[in-house]
Amino acid sequence: MKRLVALLNPKTDLLVALTHQGVDEDSILAMNVPGLDLIVGGHSHTTFETSERVNDILIVQTGSNCESLGVLDLKVEKHHIIRMMET
Repeated sequence: MKRLVALLNPKTDLLVALTHQGVDEDSILAMNVPGLDLIVGGHSHTTFETSERVNDILIVQTGSNCESLGVLDLKVEKHHIIRMMET
């Protein structure tokens, strides 16, 4: 994964990992793979009221079974998230 992030990062404005491994594993991913900007996760059915930040990487999850809908509005400039609004 680190090799892919290093390869893709210069070519992207924002690098998002869409995962299905649970919030604990998402946190481990954020600690071990610098260069990601955002992790949109699932599997553990965790509902975050606001995003978590691990190693300067945002992690979001919205629960399970269509019980809630997460909306993440990001403003990105020069390859960095400079503003985030969650609803």
